[in-house]
Amino acid sequence: MKKFKIIFLFLFTGLISFSQAKYHNISSNILGEDRELKILLPRSYSEDDDKAYPVIYEFDGSIHCAMPAHAIPKALESIFFIFQPITKKEYNESILKLEGSPVVYLEDKYAEIQNLFGIEKQIIINDFKAVAAAIKKKQKWEYYEELSKLARDNYPETVLSKYYKGLYLENIGESKKAMKTFQSGYILEEIGGITKDLMLEKAEAIKRDFGY
Repeated sequence: MKKFKIIFLFLFTGLISFSQAKYHNISSNILGEDRELKILLPRSYSEDDDKAYPVIYEFDGSIHCAMPAHAIPKALESIFFIFQPITKKEYNESILKLEGSPVVYLEDKYAEIQNLFGIEKQIIINDFKAVAAAIKKKQKWEYYEELSKLARDNYPETVLSKYYKGLYLENIGESKKAMKTFQSGYILEEIGGITKDLMLEKAEAIKRDFGY
């Protein structure tokens, strides 16, 4: 339990550092005096929307929660859910059910991290792969091009952008351009299991199939 309290205090302190503060005075009939109430809010909080946030109360230096003890992990999970890599559940229940672009979903996910916590977090390879898998499953090839641009912004020295651009061109029937795109990735750094050999294999397969 002591270990949990230490972790909880650490996370709570982290939240405070990325909050906006508001102050209100309240009158206590029991204490017979006025008390100052300090309210810490996420940076993205606005009175103009109805978005809900988990609530933690701190009374005179001691942390108390307006929820049963077993609900604390749930509150923390809610707070830090957006920090997690895309899970199988998020992939199945959110990304695959999107009507629009999964690439925009990915961009919005990381924009929300910056809005909530003030942290500019680089998009991790796991999340690129999750979005690419959704594009392939739904055969929405145009989103490969969007993903390629996002990969170029995040990992410009790697093969990632060329790989997704090659997949886009290959699937829309631009086989010669796709072959050249895969070949051009040979001079770039490997990343996330996407190797130079894989890029050359993709190019050679197109050359063999189409006789270039």
